[in-house]
Amino acid sequence: TRGRSTALQAASLVSARLPRERGRRYTATGWRTLRDGQDMFVHAGGGITADGAVDLPYVAIEGKLSVFQMEPPTQDVNELVAAIRDGLAPLVWLPGKNLAPLIGFAFRTIFGAPQTSLHPVGPPGSGKTACTRLAGLQWFAPSMHENGWPARRSMFSALEETGDRIKGLLDRMGAAANLPVVVDDFKGAKGEAKLGELQSVLWNDGARTLGTRTGGSRTTTMPRCGALTTGEVGSSGSSASRALTIRFDSETLLSHARDGEDMGDLMT
Repeated sequence: TRGRSTALQAASLVSARLPRERGRRYTATGWRTLRDGQDMFVHAGGGITADGAVDLPYVAIEGKLSVFQMEPPTQDVNELVAAIRDGLAPLVWLPGKNLAPLIGFAFRTIFGAPQTSLHPVGPPGSGKTACTRLAGLQWFAPSMHENGWPARRSMFSALEETGDRIKGLLDRMGAAANLPVVVDDFKGAKGEAKLGELQSVLWNDGARTLGTRTGGSRTTTMPRCGALTTGEVGSSGSSASRALTIRFDSETLLSHARDGEDMGDLMT
């Protein structure tokens, strides 16, 4: 409206005259190239370069992406072995055909957003969401461990979109670059339609034009994260060929857990 536009212009004029501390403000994760040509990975807790951790005073990666606070890097062999062992500990008794693609996909996102996505699907209680959190996210968000119920609420949810489209979801995913992101709760006919639309957007790499508060427009590209979608329904038609569907059921997980004592040597 005209009144809102006038208020925004007035606020801009006033703020322009106020003293400001200059500094780059980071609002999204992912890779940046510094002025000296060095590459830096930005996460919610700061930055990481080839020389180690970097303190960034202007990081504003908030909300559901604030869980992506990575540990300081290390080249100590013992610390690296311990980190891998701790990460695999809650997974080693579970079926590799379900978890190996999730782990590989998660680390692939560091090098650039995959054009496809992964979709663990199964009935309630099948373990799909917990396994996706453990296999896909905990490497980059340590709070996403097996007892991380508070972190469970930090995932994106298809239920947050009350309409038939996913515009708001895509906007929120835009701040997560070069990291795996879980979008949960695809269920029912509406969930199937939203899942198909999301998978098509990721596959086609289509730009979108969005309106701004001042009446203008801006063009955005597809999310730069690796999308891990979970739910009780899968997609159909051409969308089903644009993602890898991983089916979960509680009986398979339980049978592997019962036979776990025969796989203990994997942890040594």
